[in-house]
Amino acid sequence: MRKSFIKKIVNYSVIIIFILLTGFFYSHVNVKNNVYDTRVDNADWKDLGDIGDKVIVQNFTSKENYINGIQLQIATSCIDNSDNYFNYALEDTNGNVLGKSKILIQEIKSTRINTLSFEEPIDINAGELYRVRFWQTRKDYNATSSISYITPATDGHTFYIDDNETDGTLVFRTYTNRFDTETYIVYIVFAIIVVMFLKLLFHLFRI
Repeated sequence: MRKSFIKKIVNYSVIIIFILLTGFFYSHVNVKNNVYDTRVDNADWKDLGDIGDKVIVQNFTSKENYINGIQLQIATSCIDNSDNYFNYALEDTNGNVLGKSKILIQEIKSTRINTLSFEEPIDINAGELYRVRFWQTRKDYNATSSISYITPATDGHTFYIDDNETDGTLVFRTYTNRFDTETYIVYIVFAIIVVMFLKLLFHLFRI
């Protein structure tokens, strides 16, 4: 009787530890923080047209202490796959570059929200204002990039076209790869329900 009890304790402990560990790893996700108002229907999104040689700057207030990248709605047209780049840089309000990267225009999924990553996570401060700068470098001027935006600006987060303020917000969000408590709780609850269901089935068929 005592051995059977100990065996049950060991089995339950193994199951609990397995659920907690798998939940911990599963819950490290890209936490997205929208800068634009997601309640605006995408049918009402506007389009900048080819940004050409212009520089586009979007302000945002950080909700995290570091970010891994951004996500942006972009439409493109490109035939030549060489030396046509869409560039992006994260800056503080003083114009100091905190991180930058680029992607071949040909590799952008047109008319989709694209994930644009930085090589390393960038440390920032939650609650502070930052900006992301976008521009193109092209050898083929038939390669074009256009960014979607909404109006009016969301929470005062306007964007700029060559230093000219525009009353709108780009369809833009940041993302941070980290442990997400909400995802963890949902996973644990789901795992417990599955285990209880399997245990119930086991007892039913055993009878």
